[in-house]
Amino acid sequence: MNEALLQDSCSRWPKVAAARVRAAVSLMRTAAENPIEKGRLGKLRGAIYAVMAGLPISDFQEGLAHLNGVAFAAALLAKRRGEAPELAAMAGLLHDFYGYIASDTEDHGRKGAACAAKVLEALGLASDDEIDAIASAIYVHSDKGGRHTPFEEILVDADVLQHGLYDPAAPLKPSERQRFESVCRELGIQADGAF
Repeated sequence: MNEALLQDSCSRWPKVAAARVRAAVSLMRTAAENPIEKGRLGKLRGAIYAVMAGLPISDFQEGLAHLNGVAFAAALLAKRRGEAPELAAMAGLLHDFYGYIASDTEDHGRKGAACAAKVLEALGLASDDEIDAIASAIYVHSDKGGRHTPFEEILVDADVLQHGLYDPAAPLKPSERQRFESVCRELGIQADGAF
């Protein structure tokens, strides 16, 4: 993900979304300076929680459940596949963060990648290469039918896994079924009942 692409993505945010992202980054800096948890992941988690606490309670609960679920699944898959679990968890925490704070789900992969890059840079939590990897994974995470880099695939698979396991009785989107079954086979668990 190059700088020009990120700038183009940010310039297309709706004005309200851009203001919310700026306010979120400011609040996140404060939260990251006084973390409850240690380490990069703890600082990021605390900063995300601080911002999301200002959302309506239903969005707060849904958002935290989803972001944490995807972060956990991403770390698990990264460990299994020999990738970086901490970076995968960071990508999981940030993958839909923009959509929740901006109330904007249109083209949220592209916009979310730009937001995640801004957040990580502002908080000083990742190197340029790490920011690039995380932003690229977020950029493509909605493309459930495509094939991506091994690190990007972790986020796509973690998102689908969280969708399928958060409420196993709820139907999966048709575009997610095959991927969910494949990840379940990889992990040695039954895929039945999720759709």
